[in-house]
Amino acid sequence: MSEHPAFPDPGAVLGRYAVGRRLGDGPDSDVFEAMDEQEQRLVALTVFSEDLDGAREQRVRELVTAWTAINSSHLLPVHEVGEEEGRLWVSAQLAPEGGIDRLREQYGPPAPATAVALVADLAAGLADLHEAGLVHGSVDTEHVLLHQEGEVVRAWLAPPLVSPPDPGALPADDVRALGDLLATLVEGAHEPGARGAELDRVLASVGSYPSAAAFRDDLVRAGEAPRGQIVVEPSPSRPYAPMPGGPSRLSMVLLFLVVLVAAIAALIGIDAAL
Repeated sequence: MSEHPAFPDPGAVLGRYAVGRRLGDGPDSDVFEAMDEQEQRLVALTVFSEDLDGAREQRVRELVTAWTAINSSHLLPVHEVGEEEGRLWVSAQLAPEGGIDRLREQYGPPAPATAVALVADLAAGLADLHEAGLVHGSVDTEHVLLHQEGEVVRAWLAPPLVSPPDPGALPADDVRALGDLLATLVEGAHEPGARGAELDRVLASVGSYPSAAAFRDDLVRAGEAPRGQIVVEPSPSRPYAPMPGGPSRLSMVLLFLVVLVAAIAALIGIDAAL
């Protein structure tokens, strides 16, 4: 858990957001599942601590402004940034399927072909980010969120809200970090040589890609390689399973109850005042 006091508590109402369960935390922020009562949608709401310094707040606001200006299906959609009761918050698309780390814990490492496809999504997101003049600076599994498109699991790259990139960060640093992420995803599932010649070639070439776009293009080529050149079968022990395409019914019911209780409490307060 983070050291700063949890704010808000699950069940609270923050502006137009009815706050649900806590999804995660960082050194100066908590992330909650929340219902946007104005737009009637579930979101991931990052709420920062009260003592966030001005320079840090400005970097977060600038990052969100730049991120939302990019039209990319490979970047996590971020809705807006705001402030309520002296605390900065950022509202983003909720990824019900969660992050890549959760799936690895549940099902084990993905098959090499799955890992290549997911990292190709991330490379495409980085290419869009770099084209807009931005550097991510924190490309790791914590910033990989998954979502379902029909029967296909796709990857979103999430913004580095907890640690915005340093001014000296370079696009090449992102590309190398993405190569490390690919190696992490397949580590322990298949030994070199058993993963397929194409994946071994890509992993050996990570340091030589001139851009995220070049890395993406090579990953796409590797994914289209003939069967046998890249392993396509799921890991034998715990294969990846289809995931639900949206928020759970339980999450929706719980958030509805939160909104209902808040509304009743408000009405009671009004009656008492009268």
